[in-house]
Amino acid sequence: MCVLVGSIAWAVRKHSRAKRHAQKAERIDSEFVPEHQALELQDFMKGNVLRDLVGACIYTGIGMPAWHMLPVFLNLKMAADPALPGLSDANLPMATTAIFVGWMLGATFLERALEIFDKKQLMVLHMVGLLLLNLAILTLPHLTAGNFVVFTALRFVQGLLMNITGLLKIYVTEQMPPGRGNQVLVLLSIIYSLVTIFMSWSCGGLTLMMDWRLEAFLWCTMPMVIGLVVAFPNWWAIVQSLPVAISKKLQEKALRVASQGNSAKTTETLSVGDKKNLVALAVGFLACDCGFYGLTYSAGHLSNDIHLSIMLLSSADVFGYFMALSADKYGRNNVQACAFLFAGICLLYCSTAEPGSSLQLSFAVLGRVCLDVCSTTIYVALAEVFTGSRSRFAVGICETVARFGCTLAPLSGTLPPSTSYPMFATVCFAAAACTMTLPEKASAKSSEVTNLSSDISNIVLES
Repeated sequence: MCVLVGSIAWAVRKHSRAKRHAQKAERIDSEFVPEHQALELQDFMKGNVLRDLVGACIYTGIGMPAWHMLPVFLNLKMAADPALPGLSDANLPMATTAIFVGWMLGATFLERALEIFDKKQLMVLHMVGLLLLNLAILTLPHLTAGNFVVFTALRFVQGLLMNITGLLKIYVTEQMPPGRGNQVLVLLSIIYSLVTIFMSWSCGGLTLMMDWRLEAFLWCTMPMVIGLVVAFPNWWAIVQSLPVAISKKLQEKALRVASQGNSAKTTETLSVGDKKNLVALAVGFLACDCGFYGLTYSAGHLSNDIHLSIMLLSSADVFGYFMALSADKYGRNNVQACAFLFAGICLLYCSTAEPGSSLQLSFAVLGRVCLDVCSTTIYVALAEVFTGSRSRFAVGICETVARFGCTLAPLSGTLPPSTSYPMFATVCFAAAACTMTLPEKASAKSSEVTNLSSDISNIVLES
């Protein structure tokens, strides 16, 4: 809550400073500041852009840790709740897997959704949906005495709405001036880790005896409401615009079908090099999510205290995200490839160490640090390698592959590290090799092809 209050105070102070900087930027002589850089500075200093970024930071850094990590702790309370006889230690991991299955399925429709809605509309849709879903999670298990089918269906819907995580990261990266996206994602990830540490400590002590419903309300509902109101104060108007966007898309599709069809639109805009880059990025996303969430959900195997294990892993996240800043100096691909390589080595050693030993926990923490570096740089790579209309297709593919890796995470909590960790290490080694094939920036030729395809589509629609 202190971080939340501080973020809001920072936003108010930053907004007042933004106006002064914008006025000062207008007086800067064009001899010292190029015109395009001055325009970028003025656009960024606008209050609405800054407000959106602060709201996204509150939502992602403070709200999303509960949706990602809290099921690990709530499962323990639900299994011990006498009012929920339908939920137990045996079936709750399966219900948790439903989150990641829904997450993967939702990612397959992300490209289509981005064709219909803009990013703001889609983010508001996810935010409102998660708020309504949390209300259902707090009430329906009690009304149905913890019916396993009902609870699994709710967690499946939760997974469908979890793609807002990738959307927010891409949105924040695009809003920042060139070269600042990586730094903002690092700051966002550090806030995420600090909140996770506090949540783990709270669930293990401060709120240990609290009812799981109240705990879920405090962690899952309050930050989302604040983030929604700060980022999108006109959220209701955006919700009302959703049917209009759907109707407009249907009309555009009818015009395309009547003119030339839309069957091969996506594949025509991707060159052979783009497809290779997409495969390389997809492998990187798979390794990041497979290893990151695999370590989280198998934290109970790393020590006798699951809360302590997650606190140590989250503490490693803070250090790992700071290390991601080295990509600005040594190159994104070099840092990312080395991080994937060392992550694979650490995970491979964890699989052979004595279960529950301090040595195994230490190497798991080191592997988590390396994966944190990759989890930040991989989104920067996605935003820089694929631009324009190609980014919609790339985001959908990469998020789908990443969510497939997540589906293995809850199962890793039921398997010994000697079985699951070698698989995670293998994917990390493959991601290291694929990273070295990626370009640092999108090629000019690909951008020209994409712009040309977009212009042709617009001409067809107008005619």
